[in-house]
Amino acid sequence: MAQTNYSGMNLLRMSLCILLWLPVAATAQPFLSTYLKKSKFLTSNFVDTIPLTIRNDRLFVPIYINDSEYLFMLDTGDGLGEIYSNGIIQPSQTLCKKKCVDFNGAISLEPIVTMPDFRLGRLLVRNYPVRLSSHTESHGQDGLLGFGLFDKGIIAKIDTKNKHLIISDQRRLFESEGGYALKYKLHHYSPQVSIKPFQDCPEATVFDTGNPQLFVMNTDHLASIAASNEEVRRQVEGHTYGSSFISINGLEPESDVYYARLNELSWDSFYFSNVRIRTKNGDSNIGASLLRYGSIIINPFRRKLIFIPNTPTDNVEVNLPYYDEFCCTNSPDGKAQVGLIRPESIYHRLGIRKGDIILKVNGMTIISPAFFHNLFRQQPGNYTFHLLSPIRGAYEVNFTLP
Repeated sequence: MAQTNYSGMNLLRMSLCILLWLPVAATAQPFLSTYLKKSKFLTSNFVDTIPLTIRNDRLFVPIYINDSEYLFMLDTGDGLGEIYSNGIIQPSQTLCKKKCVDFNGAISLEPIVTMPDFRLGRLLVRNYPVRLSSHTESHGQDGLLGFGLFDKGIIAKIDTKNKHLIISDQRRLFESEGGYALKYKLHHYSPQVSIKPFQDCPEATVFDTGNPQLFVMNTDHLASIAASNEEVRRQVEGHTYGSSFISINGLEPESDVYYARLNELSWDSFYFSNVRIRTKNGDSNIGASLLRYGSIIINPFRRKLIFIPNTPTDNVEVNLPYYDEFCCTNSPDGKAQVGLIRPESIYHRLGIRKGDIILKVNGMTIISPAFFHNLFRQQPGNYTFHLLSPIRGAYEVNFTLP
């Protein structure tokens, strides 16, 4: 196992990084509440089933504006929805500008606007507030639907096995479903539950369908638990230093990243075993890969998230490879630069190193990190990378992902 450093200085640095952005982000909840109250549901006493499109575990639903169809990502980790200033959906009204702070502590103002009236299945929504983002989206959708839409009073069942989303305003619709229920509280207007990555170690975790990984843990929390717990240290398989997140106004600062194989990850009394995770700055997340193993009911009336497994057992073995063990961020001139690489990964064994620029993948010129991640999602296949190392110059690697 790679040597792991849990120094006090690392913990202090990571703690300070987290504290830097919390005060500004904490203002989001009352702000969102004001504008969400002004939005309206113009359909009542209904149940509807909406088709789900699934791409690399992320969830997409069709919405309709004046009978035109648009594709929106379902992102429960975002309290507010989003459309794009360079997109085809035009806002109906500008409400205000909101402060947004990124991992660098840089603050920008983003316009908050209302969408035109839209339909999600039979549900007609008016005055729904969203951010008007100036950043180009990288997953091919026309916008995001945030968790605020559900918390306003829409009960929902996300069922990826049958590829549909069931929504209703009927409070008791899913009461006979059973499952494993966790109470949630709103954290920046997203649902936060308590799960256990280690025995007797509850972790406040945001349910975030915008994140495809099953579980990502806060770096500071994992390091502090491992520092005093031998059993947890044995589950840590590697450590590196780098950056994997492109913030609003630039790159996430480089920091420690740990890779661990969890013996068990518990949701209430349901257990996921053999779960590979990595850490990050900011909130811990349980993501869209959860829905590979069962459905989720969002019940805003009881403030509960209910997991209904696909199998009749109370446990499942995950045993998926590490996700995002090779990540690209922006170089100073906007190119796709390797920002994070797991030391034990196939990419590291091939000689790829942090700081290398990715020029081409299978003959296609890489124009940005977003283009790279759309083209290469660590899926099975044969790959040829052309790279430029600041030390070794231009080089090529060929490999196959099984």
